[in-house]
Amino acid sequence: MRALTFVALIFALTCAVVVAETKADFFVATNGNDAWSGRLSAPNPARTDGPFATVDRARLAVRNARRADRPISVSILGGTYYLTRTLTFEPEDSGTKDAPVVYSAYPGERPIISGGKRLTGWKVDSRGWWHLTIPEVKSGEWNFISLYVNGERRYRPRLPESGSYTVANSVSLGPNGKPNGFEFATDEIKGGWANLNDVEALTIHLWNMSRMRVQTVDAQSHQVRFTGETSQNADFAQFNPGQPFMVENVKESLGKPGEWYLDRPTGELIYVPKKGETPEKCEVIAPRVDQLVRLNGDWRTGRFVSDITFKGLTFAHSQWCTPPEGHQFPQSDAVVASAIIANGSRNCRFDACTITHTGAYGIQLDDACKFNTIENCELTDLGAGGIKVGFWAPTDGDGQTGYNIIRGNLIAHGGRIFAAGTGILVASSDHNRIEKNDIYDLYYTGISLGYTWADSVSAHDNLVQDNHIHDIGQGTLSDMGGIYTLGRSPGTVIRHNLIHDIRSQLYGGWGIYLDALSSEITVQDNLVYRTDEGALHHNRGQDNVVTNNIFALGSETQVCRSGYENGPSFDFQRNIVYWKDGYLLGREWSDNHFKFDHNVYWNAGRKPVEFNGLSLDEWRAKGQDAHSIIADPLFANPEKGDFRLASDSPALGMGFRPIEMAGFGRQSPSVPEESTSKSRSKSTRGAERDRAFPDLSKPVPLKLDFEGIEPGRRPPFCALDEGNQVAIRVTDEDAASGRHSLKFADDGKQQYPWQPFMTYRYKQTSGVVRASFAVKVMPGGHLKHEWRDIDKPDQPGPSVVIDSDGKLYANGKYLQTVPREKWIRLEIACRLGAKADGTYMLKVKSDDTRTYKNLKYSQGFHRLMTLYWIADGSEPGVFYLDDIKVCADERS
Repeated sequence: MRALTFVALIFALTCAVVVAETKADFFVATNGNDAWSGRLSAPNPARTDGPFATVDRARLAVRNARRADRPISVSILGGTYYLTRTLTFEPEDSGTKDAPVVYSAYPGERPIISGGKRLTGWKVDSRGWWHLTIPEVKSGEWNFISLYVNGERRYRPRLPESGSYTVANSVSLGPNGKPNGFEFATDEIKGGWANLNDVEALTIHLWNMSRMRVQTVDAQSHQVRFTGETSQNADFAQFNPGQPFMVENVKESLGKPGEWYLDRPTGELIYVPKKGETPEKCEVIAPRVDQLVRLNGDWRTGRFVSDITFKGLTFAHSQWCTPPEGHQFPQSDAVVASAIIANGSRNCRFDACTITHTGAYGIQLDDACKFNTIENCELTDLGAGGIKVGFWAPTDGDGQTGYNIIRGNLIAHGGRIFAAGTGILVASSDHNRIEKNDIYDLYYTGISLGYTWADSVSAHDNLVQDNHIHDIGQGTLSDMGGIYTLGRSPGTVIRHNLIHDIRSQLYGGWGIYLDALSSEITVQDNLVYRTDEGALHHNRGQDNVVTNNIFALGSETQVCRSGYENGPSFDFQRNIVYWKDGYLLGREWSDNHFKFDHNVYWNAGRKPVEFNGLSLDEWRAKGQDAHSIIADPLFANPEKGDFRLASDSPALGMGFRPIEMAGFGRQSPSVPEESTSKSRSKSTRGAERDRAFPDLSKPVPLKLDFEGIEPGRRPPFCALDEGNQVAIRVTDEDAASGRHSLKFADDGKQQYPWQPFMTYRYKQTSGVVRASFAVKVMPGGHLKHEWRDIDKPDQPGPSVVIDSDGKLYANGKYLQTVPREKWIRLEIACRLGAKADGTYMLKVKSDDTRTYKNLKYSQGFHRLMTLYWIADGSEPGVFYLDDIKVCADERS
């Protein structure tokens, strides 16, 4: 009897589960048929009825069955649904508040809406390489620059295999007055490569990266020209000496396992398999649809797409191809599209969905998108960034975008094609809530708010809270932040976010970056640590409030400020600033248009605490930090990311409210550092591969002897300011070794006495830097060689001058007279970082050798960013340089 009761119970439970799992108005399955009713979850035995085969057919069924008084649900069974065109939802496909339309995954299954096509029919050659001829490619109907093997992104061949090359020199502008090429060093780009116009040069321009197609290569002048021009002739779009670049899609370099090449003229795809991969065991997918889903409302006529929910679905394999003219965009690569685009959507939801393997961004909410929710989704392996909101949307009126919720999402492993892709970009939009998201493994910025560089409002009243943002920048780009803002943003609050490990390539790498007139923003209760140039950077804004934050362990500085405004820039109250290396304040603090008070400062390296070179008493004399203290805040274990305060912390007596150390991101660890590994979801398999772009933060040593460079040409890798004359060129008139040197010719008629000059970009913050060069000063010649930081260029590090009389000075101190019209050699060594003592060594090799130790440099010099060679005279003069060497030893 008990056995029968047990069996009956199991049967009843099974029936209940079946009923629960199959309750839907329509079903979609890979074994379905669009001619059927869609009312069954599986084909009937006679195969006369069953589920639909496509989501688009279900959409039409929903439209015809829609009633205002009852919700409609579509259940999609597991499997991959390959799209041939964008799945578009019009206003007629909408639900209502009381009767929404829901498209969801069948319980326990994973349906994938794919914009790709599975590739089969491979042939294997004697090397084990796979070959497939694709007729649509050969005919020009299809092209792709992404490929996925067993759920993992594969990359095209790239040169060099690690690191980068360096732009040697700029060249003349293109026909429209914008950059369209550069000069390279030797044979890094070859005109004889197969399908030359399909080869792409990827160049790092400070905070963005261009992707330009090669048009021509001049082997004699070492010049490459592209099929198009960059967006404008500005610093962030120019090809300047010293910029890193890589070359992608070179057929001749194919050979590393996991690489592939698409030969468009022949239609042949070649894949070099990884160990253990065989055509029989691998699913290979190439993307072909740019936009997978579009919610296509029209706010101008008042027709919105509303009340549609997508739940538990996976969207994958969206397409983006480099256009014929190449690609470069000023910031965030915001112009590229997304796998899912909403325009004129209201009250729509993406819940527990996965967006992965994208060509560009994941989801974007465009004009007039309001009251939408993106929640509990995972956006990984992204060609650009995760979510865009209101990019170039109207800032007022019916077309305004706002009141959206972005909550509890994982956004990771982005920038795989566009290095400047941003985790979440809110451009022209207001009253959005961005909370409890995990954002990491990006090369630019985690969250960006606003998109105006003028004193205007593009984003306001946005709440950014409880997010966990880390591993941003990673040494690839510069000028970024964990959270970044632009423009006046009244009512915006950045609260209770955990931000750490922000690293730049050249400069920047801030935790919270209030850029370009960011104003009327509250920054409160955030924990920011392990950043390059500071936990906070404030650039030319007003009336911001920074309170009750922990800013810790910046490697170079802790708090930065740039630019001046007439009014108060920010109020910095009741914060804890804790550091070991670097300096407390960076950049510009002379105008005193800010207010600091009730803060706690502590240098764990036991160095004196200075405020832009001032003692606390001197700082207080300027009206700052009247009630602040220098004291150990007594964190639990800051080196391990545990910033809980002891019960007797002196910060509590200053009115500091302890920050809740749980609730950051999707999970709530008791110690924030522990969440880093836990936040990596299993669904990101294949995304955590080798880096898409290299860490470029280590400077490239310089070695120039000018041999092999034709006389009359510019020096490679160095930037020049020649004023109104051709003043700095390689010559064969003289040389310290070999036959060539670099000639500086100052005609004495320049607009400024410091013209002409040459610079070499070389960032170094620690270790011993060594620079040496040979110089020959002719009558009237005047050389100045300086090491500078961008923060305080008027306060150089080592500064060596040889004037027109041959007198040699070191930072203004006369040392000796050197012979003119004779080659001498200067060698400089300077220690930077925590072990720096404010001095350097200079060795002068002429008729004899003299070594000068403990030469003092300017107190404001903290790090090396640029080396200068300047013809610093007011009269006509000439000097020559040769055998320039710059390198660093970080172990010293």
